[in-house]
Amino acid sequence: MGREELETKEDYKAYKKQKHEEMLAKQRLPYSIKRKMSEQRIRDFYDECASRGLECHVSVGGLDSITLAYLIREMGYT
Repeated sequence: MGREELETKEDYKAYKKQKHEEMLAKQRLPYSIKRKMSEQRIRDFYDECASRGLECHVSVGGLDSITLAYLIREMGYT
């Protein structure tokens, strides 16, 4: 169920519950799996930008973006 399909308050509640359960399931994954998923997402984003002739940049200003920048550099993207 996508957000655009929500018609009633009950639909919205079911959608929010599903998304919350998905988030909890991802939180329970081992670090090694989370890392591989992150690396794949980075590669996919980079490849999509490259296919469009675009460049990618990371603005660092907090812990999340610092962690992302560190992982990207570790993967060999500079």
